[in-house]
Amino acid sequence: MKGIVVSDILKARRTVLGLVLFLIPALTLLYEIVNFLFRSEILHSQANERNADMWQLFLYDKQFFLCLALPIGITIAASVIANIEHQAEAWKQTLTFPVPRIKVFLSKFVLLLSGSFLSAVLLMVGMFLFGVVFNFTSEVPWAKIIGDSFFPYIATVPIMVIQLWLSLTIKNQAFSITIGAVSTMGGLFFALSSVTKWLPWAYPLNSSTIRMNYNSNTLMLNPDLWSVLFLSCMLGVVLILLGGINFSRKEIH
Repeated sequence: MKGIVVSDILKARRTVLGLVLFLIPALTLLYEIVNFLFRSEILHSQANERNADMWQLFLYDKQFFLCLALPIGITIAASVIANIEHQAEAWKQTLTFPVPRIKVFLSKFVLLLSGSFLSAVLLMVGMFLFGVVFNFTSEVPWAKIIGDSFFPYIATVPIMVIQLWLSLTIKNQAFSITIGAVSTMGGLFFALSSVTKWLPWAYPLNSSTIRMNYNSNTLMLNPDLWSVLFLSCMLGVVLILLGGINFSRKEIH
């Protein structure tokens, strides 16, 4: 298994995978930089109205852009990983190696997951520096910064598996990317309903540590956070097993 993962990492070094995963935190922070530069007075007023400090407002506000950038970035990253084999017409050679096919699938997933967590580290560092540059005067909420860096990526694990399976089993990457883009847009609406908020595409928006209490118009800790993360991990494990079994039995060309 280690050898397969190392091989996939070496193949991925010649692709734009690193750039795609870097752009997720970079574009999220760029959006917030523009937001705080041009709407600083409005944002400070909103923080006062919602009985929150600027750290809380920033962590709440950035989730709306991140919940779009992250699933779309994951979709493109999964496509890049699969396209390494598709473009080189290398599936026949790859699948003749004396290793179970499910390990090939797991290796691709490990590559996507590990790259995503490196992206989360960049987001964490970037958010801390953001607060320093914009001179947030309250104490640095390290627990919330770390949570809002890694929890959204954990919440996208089911999406990672679904998009990777689509990209690996269907050669036309336009199909998997279209599915990823449409489901990402749908996730915004799924997250707003008490019924559909438990669908995996709603998890990224519901994985922030901070949420709006619309009854009092104040910011509060997210009461559904641990339920979302638990469901994401459980569903992710089930989908990995199902996806790996299906990949093992499916003819890949």
